[in-house]
Amino acid sequence: VLYTLPFGKGRAFLNRGGAVNEAVGGWQLSTIATLQSGSVIDTAAGWDSAGVGFSPNSNRLSCTAGVNQVLANPNQNAWFNPAAFSNPVGGTFGNCGRDNLRGPKRVNFDVSLAKDFPILETRALQFRVEMFNAPNHVELGSPNASWSGTGAAPPTNFGQITSAATMRQIQMALKFNF
Repeated sequence: VLYTLPFGKGRAFLNRGGAVNEAVGGWQLSTIATLQSGSVIDTAAGWDSAGVGFSPNSNRLSCTAGVNQVLANPNQNAWFNPAAFSNPVGGTFGNCGRDNLRGPKRVNFDVSLAKDFPILETRALQFRVEMFNAPNHVELGSPNASWSGTGAAPPTNFGQITSAATMRQIQMALKFNF
């Protein structure tokens, strides 16, 4: 979205020239919004349980019958229910379906505010302020979905989220257009 703010000479508000127009006129506001449901997560055995030479991450875990994989209130310490999964026995394939879970949703807004200061007819100086993750929301990464070993007990970080997107960043720039 790109929107020219209605302030300054020839605009609805503060329709004046001179210093008022130089200070408040000609600003443009733009934003990029990212709204995504969670990405799919494929739980993996982390070892070649079937012994057929596939990549370890392509071997699925076994799902525990009657145990819900989804938690009522998922958070970064427990995004899904580890008790719903087990490591396949050597010489067998796991029975969990592919892409059986969803990761955290993503809601992000990047915002920019810019103004051109004309110097000559074909030249201008542009001042910009850009904010990435402007509302400073926590954007969690994907949970660890790899069993990573042959043991019967899940790894301690199985189902946990240990990463997040960068917090709000603000940058300013001057650009000479010619």
